[in-house]
This record gives sequence, structure tokens and C-alpha cells, in this order.
Amino acid sequence: MVEVALAQTKALFGVFGGGTYYQGELNWSRLFYQTHFAYGAQMRYVLNTRYALKGGVFFGWLSASDKDFSNSFQQVRNRSFETPIAEISGQIEFNFLTYKYGDKKHYYTPYIFVGSGLLIASWSHPVYNYGLPFGVGYKVSLGKRWEVGFEYGYRKVFSDGLDNITGVEDIPDHPQSFYLYKQFGFYNNKDWYSLFGVHLLMRIYAKGIRCYIYEQ
Repeated sequence: MVEVALAQTKALFGVFGGGTYYQGELNWSRLFYQTHFAYGAQMRYVLNTRYALKGGVFFGWLSASDKDFSNSFQQVRNRSFETPIAEISGQIEFNFLTYKYGDKKHYYTPYIFVGSGLLIASWSHPVYNYGLPFGVGYKVSLGKRWEVGFEYGYRKVFSDGLDNITGVEDIPDHPQSFYLYKQFGFYNNKDWYSLFGVHLLMRIYAKGIRCYIYEQ
């Protein structure tokens, strides 16, 4: 007699919720400045107890204003921006500890990740941007099927147009052009944004796979 059993796969799927904020010419150093809600979907493919591949689609919002800062250059420049964003990215994770789903001893681990992605910023120039995501996280296995975790990541964007301040197009023909160059932007300083939040993933079971342990 042969019975069909549910077999565990190495793939997990789930949701993500958290926040996004921007760093660039309009915000040099403030963490969590003008944080906006972000959400998305994630999947992870487990390679072994230390490594996993991860992909996701995320949606959020970025904004900033010179009026929020006391810097004299920013007060004179008096610029602001906002844009909805969508990110499609893939990453590789490395677990600092041995991590096994459903294991009573190895059910949690901190991790780091790095990867690449495409950012679509609808109200910025350019609209399509290549990005480098990296960061840290912490995840916990809730039995053999569920996982919850938190991660904090940065995205280095390989353009200077998220805030629509490039420092090149805005340079006027003026005797004090060097001074005014500082008022607008620095073309070689690329923009950044942060994506952080909580994920909840579920392991998918494959139906209809023959399990020989039940053969008699």
C-alpha cells in the first residue's frame, strides 16, 4: 500500500510591513526622518542551515524638505520632494547561528544580507534606478511551518535623482556659481533610502509527492 504524504519544501512565502525613509542632499544624517509606511511580499529559499536566497516586492514613500533643517545652505535652497516607490530585489542571507525550522535548540538567529534590486521612483528623475540593498536582521522559527523576523536595511541608489536635486542642471550662470553649487546638490553623492520592518513567512507544503516511508 502506498500513501501520499505532505512533503516539506525549502521555500517560504509571506508578507512584510514596516517603514521607509530617505537620506541624501535634503537629509544628510537623520535616522527615521519622515518615515512612511511600507509593505510588500517576500519569499525565501533555504539553501542550508546558514544560507538562504530571498526575493521580494515592496512599496513605500520617500519625502524630505529643507525647511526641516537649520543648515543655512538648506534654508537658502528651500527645496522639497516626495515620491512613491516600488522595489524589486533579490538577496542572499547569512545566518550567524545554525538555523533549523522546528528545532527546539536552533530556532533563532541574527543574520546579514546583501543583494541587488530595481527601484521605481515615479516622481523622481530618473524613474528607474539600480540599487544595492544590505542590512541586518533577526528571525525566529515558530514550529516547522512559520517564521517571524525583523530586519533593518539600507539601499544605496546608483543615481542622484531621488530628490530631483542633481547639482548639475541647477547650476546657474553666475559669478558666485561655486557658492550656488553648494546650494543645490552634489552630483557625485548618490542617494540612499532605508527599508525596515517585520516579516511573517509560511513554509509551503508540496502535495502529491510520493513518500516511501509509508510503503508496505
